[in-house]
Amino acid sequence: MSDQPTVNVYGADWCGDCKRAKAALIQYGVAFVWH
Repeated sequence: MSDQPTVNVYGADWCGDCKRAKAALIQYGVAFVWH
């Protein structure tokens, strides 16, 4: 089991802020589930 929790992210593919947030999570290696 990972020592980091998984972050739940609620966003829309058409939302610019959501895209930037998703890119930042990927860049920093944060485990997340996109809803």
